[in-house]
Amino acid sequence: MKQTTSVLKLVVVCLAVSAVALLVSGKALARPEYLRIYAADPFAKAEFKRSCATCHESAEGGGPRNAFGKAFEAAGFKITPELRTKFPDRFLQPEPPKVSLIDNNPNRISIEVNGRRYVVDTTSKTMTDELSGQVSSLTSGETAPPTGTTTPPQTDVAAVPSEPKILRPLDDKYISLPTGRAIKRNALFVNFSHRFTFNEDRGISGLFGFDGFSTSSFGLVYGITDRIHVGFNRSPATIGRPIEFFGGFQISDQLKGAPVSAQVRVGVEASNNFTQNYVTSISGTVGRSFGSRVHLALTPTLSLDNRPLLSQRPVPELPGKTTFAIGAGAAIRFRPSLAFIIEANQRTHGLLGAHRPAFGFGIQKVTRDGKHAFALTFNNSPGFTTAQRSGTRANLFGTESLDDTFRGLSIGFNITRRLF
Repeated sequence: MKQTTSVLKLVVVCLAVSAVALLVSGKALARPEYLRIYAADPFAKAEFKRSCATCHESAEGGGPRNAFGKAFEAAGFKITPELRTKFPDRFLQPEPPKVSLIDNNPNRISIEVNGRRYVVDTTSKTMTDELSGQVSSLTSGETAPPTGTTTPPQTDVAAVPSEPKILRPLDDKYISLPTGRAIKRNALFVNFSHRFTFNEDRGISGLFGFDGFSTSSFGLVYGITDRIHVGFNRSPATIGRPIEFFGGFQISDQLKGAPVSAQVRVGVEASNNFTQNYVTSISGTVGRSFGSRVHLALTPTLSLDNRPLLSQRPVPELPGKTTFAIGAGAAIRFRPSLAFIIEANQRTHGLLGAHRPAFGFGIQKVTRDGKHAFALTFNNSPGFTTAQRSGTRANLFGTESLDDTFRGLSIGFNITRRLF
């Protein structure tokens, strides 16, 4: 009994000592929940988001707080504009806005804040967020985009509604078909696409061709003006080393008040590094957003002297044939930066072995500033150029027995990056 009493006394003494220690140092304990508050701030620097040294003198956490930790506590463990200003080493500082006239038109003003671009039209008294397509009416009492304040941009734009009225396509193409999105003046886009086409172990077991060889395409698109753009793309020897040069004209833009976005492109492509089998293609795209979540586009394409999509080497000289294809695509946005995409492209004249439509679907993601887009895709077409995109795997390998239905889908991806 005496032994039990001694043990109990020892436990009581230990608890008392611990309680005193907690009372003395309680204010200096490391609190992960406080670090999470800091990390959630849009201006928090990445190198401090997981470090206990953000608030404590010791990188291990606990112990005395540093100057920021004391100020954070004094602010009620809330991130305030005063904290951001007082501790520039802990927070990203807002960039000064870049303001310029669009095409030297005093009624159209471009304002770029923290990588996000807004277009103010003083004639219609509207402001458009180029990333989301949000169109806002600048009436009395509403404000323009943030101009260098220390509060997060997304909460400072009083004129921007919570939901955009018009869905701006996240990319200039769904999978292979264009969306009709306008290419802005002086904008330069880099496109990189990949298709895992060369593998007969299809379906889930073969990860839709991931275990086999692939085809790729690299291209550039540049906006000469807000209406005129040019570009090129090149694919590898597995599909004949084609190079395509094209130019496009933006007839109308729904984001500028037109009922639809309309675009026409003319391209010339040739295989074997633009030395043989020349093809001229003319395509038009008419696209429209329905509300803030759905975008549809229709693209007819006429190709003169088109050739079959082949993987033979050396590339044979083949007679040309006129082909016509009609394509349709759709994007359904289910998150602010995520959309489900789907397209189909059917040749109706000059089949060249393409007896089934080229089709596919995927998930498309865009960054907050709208300069980077990624799409994970599943489709049955290995072609990338305007004339080749309506061909299928059966067309490529020259046999109708090759499965180019849903069981013949290939995994792939598209990456688009706006350099400037």
